[in-house]
Amino acid sequence: MNGRFRSRQGFTLARFLIVLELALIFFFCARPANDYDYGWHVVNGWHVADGLTLSGRDIYSWTATNLWVAHEWATEAAMGFLHKTLGPSGNSIAAAAIGCVAYGIVAANLRARRVSMSAIVMTLPIVFVGAMRSVGVRPLMLELLFLSVLIASIDSYLSGRLGRRAALGLLVGGAIVWVNTHGSFPLLPVVLGITAVELLVVRDHRWRSFLAAAVVAGVAAVANPWGIRIFEFATQSISSAPTLAYIDEWKRPRLDEWLALPILIQVALAGLGIGLMWRNRAFAAEKGGVPAIVGSLRVVAFGYLAFASGRHVMLFGIASAAMIAAAVQPLSVWMSRVLGLSRLNSPDSSRHIVNVVVAASLLAMIARGSWLQVSPAAQQRAMERRYPTGLLPTLRTEVSARDRLFNEYSWGGFLIFYDVLPVFIDGRSELYGNDQLRRYASIIHLDEGWERKLDSLEITKVLMPRSAPLTSALVRKGWSPIAGDSTGVLLGRR
Repeated sequence: MNGRFRSRQGFTLARFLIVLELALIFFFCARPANDYDYGWHVVNGWHVADGLTLSGRDIYSWTATNLWVAHEWATEAAMGFLHKTLGPSGNSIAAAAIGCVAYGIVAANLRARRVSMSAIVMTLPIVFVGAMRSVGVRPLMLELLFLSVLIASIDSYLSGRLGRRAALGLLVGGAIVWVNTHGSFPLLPVVLGITAVELLVVRDHRWRSFLAAAVVAGVAAVANPWGIRIFEFATQSISSAPTLAYIDEWKRPRLDEWLALPILIQVALAGLGIGLMWRNRAFAAEKGGVPAIVGSLRVVAFGYLAFASGRHVMLFGIASAAMIAAAVQPLSVWMSRVLGLSRLNSPDSSRHIVNVVVAASLLAMIARGSWLQVSPAAQQRAMERRYPTGLLPTLRTEVSARDRLFNEYSWGGFLIFYDVLPVFIDGRSELYGNDQLRRYASIIHLDEGWERKLDSLEITKVLMPRSAPLTSALVRKGWSPIAGDSTGVLLGRR
């Protein structure tokens, strides 16, 4: 690895490219706030103050019977505030900023591990590309940020840049923040435990500290409104067969589709990086450095998660960044020589001025492009493309609290936001449980007995996409279209 990058080198080409990459990450994370769960996240945030969100009682559906653990209540409160003050564009910008900061921390941590600047330039887009299918205006953006902070904190402690007392305070505070903002908080003790095993392999005495830290993190996570029950709730989705089978974002990635290419590239490079370390026996820590083995077992753990659930593909890049950089490092050195990039990193102030001017121009263009994606007008267009917004006047007059509405799963958040209640189902799959997910899936897929299930539930109204097989089947069975738009149809019994 190259020596540390010194600030006196100025704004070199490498720094210019890293800044440009982070700006592009912001651009690709800048999505309209039309995520399927956005509506109920915002409404949950509005109900934090009146206590309904933390009551443990569902207030939106007529089918949910489980305890409602609003485990992301603090994030939802922030989302509700931003939506009320700045509109959906405020949440879109906040989500993009979180994604940009997360990968900025990845880049800074790679530099602290003595990865060359050219290798970081090559590594950043590789570790980000796997997350592109999942990023959006959702609390899960915090998962990227927290994981990057956790890994950087581990490396900082091992390299001596973070003291024991500061590390303990960060650990306890971080556990409390994480458990109240996102359901991925079990990753904190898990990653600490994995690090303990890695250090034990190389007989680094600090493994005991990390094992103790994993226990402390688990105990600190109990500091939430739900206590120990939150652990069962947080792990329900990844352990639920119906969730993994029926919900698109949780389905196992299909390796024969082009969408799986980013994770396959990441896995191949991470494996190569680990192999190079084994070959070079580079596991021992240099003076003031991090043992090179740290992160290798993490690759295995997060690789398992990524192939078990598409929802976790986005985490693999951040978790394996150090190993990917180790694989990319030799190639980056060769490219620097062949393309002459090393000359452009020379401490020539005139070149740095040019880099600053060009970077400022490109950043302005990217900022404008990002705004065009999340402006109020763009938000409205995105909502109209995804949801039956043209049906809202009819839904408000035709659907009452006495109705038993059967709705499209991905439209539940939309209906909750616009107060078309109660709903049959929405994105809170862990609240509804496996039986409800199976029942919903069997009806929309027209499995044997689907009509009897619909009748036994005494459904009075059905809101589904125009192209859904259930829509056509119900019309053939005598259900009457009450109203429709280009996206959906509201049906009623004759």
